[in-house]
Amino acid sequence: MKRISCTALVVIMLTLWGCQSSDPNQASGEGTLISTVATTPPQIVPPPVLPQAVGGQLDLRTLAGTGAIVQMTYPTITNGDNVRVSWIGSSYYESPLQTVGVTRPVTFIIPYSIVAASKGEDVQVKANYVFPGRNYLTSIPFKVTVVETSPPANSGEQVAYELNTRYANTSLTCTGNTPAYYCNGVIIRSTQSGSYDPWNPSPAADTLGGVSFSYMRRDAYVTSLYHASGFTFLPQEQANAQGKIAEYLCIYAYDAGTLVGPRGEKGCGLKPRSAPRADVSSCASVNVRTVAQWYAYTKTIQNRDYQCSLSTADATQFAASFQVRANRPPNMDALWNEMMVKTWAQNIPTSLPLESFFYVSTAGLAEAKTYQTKYRERTAGKWLPIIKLDLTKLNGNPFSYNSSDQAIQP
Repeated sequence: MKRISCTALVVIMLTLWGCQSSDPNQASGEGTLISTVATTPPQIVPPPVLPQAVGGQLDLRTLAGTGAIVQMTYPTITNGDNVRVSWIGSSYYESPLQTVGVTRPVTFIIPYSIVAASKGEDVQVKANYVFPGRNYLTSIPFKVTVVETSPPANSGEQVAYELNTRYANTSLTCTGNTPAYYCNGVIIRSTQSGSYDPWNPSPAADTLGGVSFSYMRRDAYVTSLYHASGFTFLPQEQANAQGKIAEYLCIYAYDAGTLVGPRGEKGCGLKPRSAPRADVSSCASVNVRTVAQWYAYTKTIQNRDYQCSLSTADATQFAASFQVRANRPPNMDALWNEMMVKTWAQNIPTSLPLESFFYVSTAGLAEAKTYQTKYRERTAGKWLPIIKLDLTKLNGNPFSYNSSDQAIQP
């Protein structure tokens, strides 16, 4: 191992002490050599860089649910060096130790939850060069204020922001103990571009008396949809405030195939079984109102086709519909949930609580552009945004707006 002379070591320590004293903002110990082992350490570690920070501010809206990138390097960086970063705010975070390789600068990610917990605060981010024995040299801090700005009003970006906000909201009830879909989650219908306008009930739905939607939020674990495009409805509180039509009938914890086989009550009734034969039309009628009761009952049925439907009027039953999805029974397929809405009249797009069109694939984007174009034609020039639903980002913010996705600009 290469040895450092006493003279060289003194020079290094004096240099570091001088760097510390020249910066009045530097905290005690920053830029100070703590260990005097016989290695070739950097003489000083510069502050790390947060490339997403602009003007001394780190915007949570820009992060869109993902972690904050932190990069560090220093003039004598060498393969095999051990480095880390720390986030110092109301939440403290120290990254795992990284060994320097060929990629420079070294990149770290501060978890979004840590950053979000520091909203409205001035925080410090420091880089550390770690010696053997966990002694370390600490950089001058990078100082940043965590903010959350609002998107432009009445924009596609705002719609995506609101979708993500509701998706992340896991409250079980809304104002007045109303069910969760009144104020949170995303009410979404997947469909296809066909001979009828996408917001119109299909011929099969007209016959049934109910239209199938799904209810998405982070703890509902809806990871796929039947089609690659469709539309979203406003939450019921907003729809009611605007006088928009949406009569929610029931919800199934898993897709119930409501258009397949006999099922009464606009798709909410029980499908007949050979033994015992049921002639009732809801979970409550078979004493299923809670998570435990749902599991007990579901053990007795053959498959998802024979589910009972939970209430969209009772907050506890509605919450059970997504709570049971955290632990899927073996006789339930890993599919979306199914929320039934009473059919509405044809050709009334401006009377519906339409919020956006969405897509999940390239083919779905082409369909969503068709929906957006049809909507403008049917509503004398009104506009709704096309929103991307990224099913790989369900643990973060899956909804995003891009102006290049729009068939028509606002």
